[in-house]
Amino acid sequence: DSLVDIVAGNVVPGPVRTSDNVFANAFDGNLETWTYQTQSYANKAPQRTLLDLESGTHSIDRIRINDVAGNDTNGRMQQITVRVTTDTASDLTARKYADVTNVSVQIFGEVDNKVSTKDTEPEPPGPFGGEPQRIPGKVETEHYDEGAPGTAYKDNDAKNQGADYRKKTQVDIEKRGDASNGHGIGWTNAGEWLNYTVDVAESGTYDIKIPVAAQKQGGLFHLEISGKDLTGPIRVPDTGGWTQLKTVTHKGIRLKKGVHVLKFVMDENGESGYVGDIDCLIFSRTE
Repeated sequence: DSLVDIVAGNVVPGPVRTSDNVFANAFDGNLETWTYQTQSYANKAPQRTLLDLESGTHSIDRIRINDVAGNDTNGRMQQITVRVTTDTASDLTARKYADVTNVSVQIFGEVDNKVSTKDTEPEPPGPFGGEPQRIPGKVETEHYDEGAPGTAYKDNDAKNQGADYRKKTQVDIEKRGDASNGHGIGWTNAGEWLNYTVDVAESGTYDIKIPVAAQKQGGLFHLEISGKDLTGPIRVPDTGGWTQLKTVTHKGIRLKKGVHVLKFVMDENGESGYVGDIDCLIFSRTE
C-alpha cells in the first residue's frame, strides 16, 4: 500500500481555539481507504491526514479540502504539503517520504477566506544562478540545475544529508575545505543523477579532470548529453579516505559548441557503499 500524507505545515489558531481541528473525512473514492490524524494544538505543526490507498495504480491530480479554512474560531490553514510513502511503519518520523510536486490542492470554504497554500507547481528547470556553466572551465557539482526532483535531479532519499548550501533540495551536498568551492556532492547512490546546463565555447575534443574521494573502492558514473553517453563508466578509486580528494582524468570526449544539458549519472555503488564524493568537473580543450 501507499500512504498519501497531507500535512498542514502551519496553522494559525483562532481567538478561542484550544484544541486540534483535524480533517473529518478524507478518501480517494475507495471505501477501503482510511484516514489517520495526528493530534496537536492548532498552533503546532505539522498536523496530518494520511490516506491509505489500496493496492493497485492510483492517478491523483488534485486534492479538494472542504470547509476547513473559513472559521476564525477554528484557526486557518496556511500551508499544505502532499507527500507519498510506501513505508507503513506506525512511527510517522521513521517513514521515508517523496514529496509530490504535481498535485494541485484546493481549499473550498467561505468566500472571504484568507488562505495561502503552498505552490505545488514544479519549479521549471534552468541553470544554477540563471547562467550556464562554461566549458572549457570548471563545472561545480553542487551547482546542478535549479528545478524540481525528476527534472533537475534525482536523489534516492528526500532529505539533504549534508550542508545547508542550497534551499529546498534533496541532493546531498557536503561542505569540505579541500573542495574547489568549499562544497561538493556526497552520499551518492546508483540511480541518482544531476543535470547541469553548460555553454560549450567551441566544438572539439576535451579532457575532464574530476576530483573525487572514497573510503575503499568507489562506484561507477558516466556523463551524457541528450541521452548519449559521452564517457562510458568512470570508476571512483580508493583515495585513502572520504577526506582525501584525488583527481580522475578522462580523456578524449567530443563536445559541440552551444548550450547543452550535461547529465551526471550514478551507475553503481562500490565497496565504499556509495559511488563517491565528487568535487567538480574541469574541462580543457585538447584539439
